[in-house]
Amino acid sequence: CGKVTQCIEIDSAILYKYIRNPENWKKESISMTYEQLPALFIPNTYKMYYDTDAETFFHRMAEEYKKFWSTERMDKLTKIGLNKPYEATTIASIVYAEQNLVSQEWPIIAAVYLNRIGTGMMLQSCPTVRYCDPIGIPSQPYEKDIMRVKDCAYNTYTQKGIPPGPINIPSPKVVDAVLNRSAEKYLFMCAKPDNSHS
Repeated sequence: CGKVTQCIEIDSAILYKYIRNPENWKKESISMTYEQLPALFIPNTYKMYYDTDAETFFHRMAEEYKKFWSTERMDKLTKIGLNKPYEATTIASIVYAEQNLVSQEWPIIAAVYLNRIGTGMMLQSCPTVRYCDPIGIPSQPYEKDIMRVKDCAYNTYTQKGIPPGPINIPSPKVVDAVLNRSAEKYLFMCAKPDNSHS
C-alpha cells in the first residue's frame, strides 16, 4: 500500500483498510480468504489518474485479475492438477523465492513442487519456513529452526499440501512458468553456490 500510494493521492492506511475489508471483495465477486488475497494482485505497469481512490484502485486490480485468468490459463490450471488460481500463484511465489535470478529454471522448479503434490509428498520448501519466522531463520533452515515454527500453516516441512496463500506477489511470468511446467518427473533438486539448481 505504501508503494501504491506514492503514485496515487490516497493515504496508505485508508487503502490498506479498504483492501482488508471482505465486504469490498464481495463487491468485486472475489471469493478468497485473507491469506489468498495477495494472489489478486498481478504485478504490471498500470496507468491511473493521480486522484484514483481506494475503491477505484481495488476495482481495477480485480478486473486485471479476471482478465489474467483467461479460459486458456484456467484450462492449463486444470491440466497441471490445480483447482484455483491462488494455488498456482502460491506455487509461483515459492518458485520465485527459491529462484529469482535464473528464469529458465522456473518451469523445472515448478515441476518439482507439482510432482511432490501429485505424489502426496510435503513440498519441503525452505522459503516457506523463512516466511513463517523471517527474523532469525538462517538461509538454510536447520531442524531446530523448522521445529520452532512447526505450527505455522506455511511451514511446508510440517504441513502437507499447498500453503494457505502466496509468500510473495510473483510476476505473471512466474505464474505462467507454473502453468507451463516442464515435463520432468523430478522430486528433488539441489541449490548450488552459483544460485542455480540441479
